[in-house]
Amino acid sequence: MRSTASTAAALMDDSSRYPAALFCSVCPLRQECGGLHCKASPLACDEFCCGHPNGCTTVCPRNHSFLLQIAEVGGFDLKSLPHVVGPRVEVSRGIAPLIYHGSKRSGRLASDMISLRFSDLVHYGKRSSRFRSRADLCSAFRIDEGCKIIVTGVDHDPEIERIWGLHEHRSSVFRQIASLGVTCATTPNFSIILDVPRADNLHAMQRIGIVYNEMSEAGLPTALHINGRTDHDFVRWGEFLKDRPYIDAISYEFITGSGLMNRIQKHTFWLNSVLEAAGRPLKCIVRGNPNSLELLSDGYTPVYIETTSFVKAIKRQSCIRLGNSGLRWSRDWRTAGRDVSFALEMNSAEVARSLRLRHPSLANDI
Repeated sequence: MRSTASTAAALMDDSSRYPAALFCSVCPLRQECGGLHCKASPLACDEFCCGHPNGCTTVCPRNHSFLLQIAEVGGFDLKSLPHVVGPRVEVSRGIAPLIYHGSKRSGRLASDMISLRFSDLVHYGKRSSRFRSRADLCSAFRIDEGCKIIVTGVDHDPEIERIWGLHEHRSSVFRQIASLGVTCATTPNFSIILDVPRADNLHAMQRIGIVYNEMSEAGLPTALHINGRTDHDFVRWGEFLKDRPYIDAISYEFITGSGLMNRIQKHTFWLNSVLEAAGRPLKCIVRGNPNSLELLSDGYTPVYIETTSFVKAIKRQSCIRLGNSGLRWSRDWRTAGRDVSFALEMNSAEVARSLRLRHPSLANDI
């Protein structure tokens, strides 16, 4: 089964309103899982099994590969992962426009901080970085060599799985990317899906922790991308951070379910509880709905990955100010085939201005 919008709400965990599923109390994964509490009231999470164990890739006790899947990540206990101290993440609050490629532009984007997708930096066939030097990287994406670069691991599932699929080559690829002078890289957002057995969620969380260690050990300043489905998942992340005081940055995405207005408060509550458990200030790399920013605790230093200005420029759209902080987009068909360097410069500056006016937590002077 896969969730529709109507069923997804019934599958969202809320231990303050619903009791744990009946058979959670006897489940061998109860300590790591914490139980499932949702309106749908399944007897156990194995009700979400697809019923096809031979060809299924979901981490499920009924899957014939279940033991191999557990062995792949060494179990589901986050605390069992080794301690790896990596470089600090040296970023201040601000806005990083996401740049997808360098085509249709001759000029370089002058921005203090930009973001690139992890998948755009890797040649998966060769199992290596696409770039040999920072100069090559900046030239390819038409960005200023002096800017801070944030590599975001948030992407669609197929791209995320390709990173995991590098297997023993991941560490080498991470070292190559670290050599490009990256300011921060966020771990992949391995998906936490609602309508699957909880073992699949725990497997994804464990992979996040494993890749965090690999990236840190490779010399990448790394932000731990937190992902979870239940209250207990975020309790575990809070304990993980408390036990690892050297982690100074996390990341989170408010794009899909977490970006909906009726879910932002729940997810920011979870994030704030993680900060409280960690017991120290943290940088937070945010992608998705910017309305989440003002609900985050003051203990977070937010960096917002902005995805609008580049896409609009490539589509030949330029922004026009509308009131104090509003923007209107205008398309000029006469610019088809022309260089969009100026449009990107203008769009990124205006979008950043609008975001800072609407979300003061992004302003550098607070």
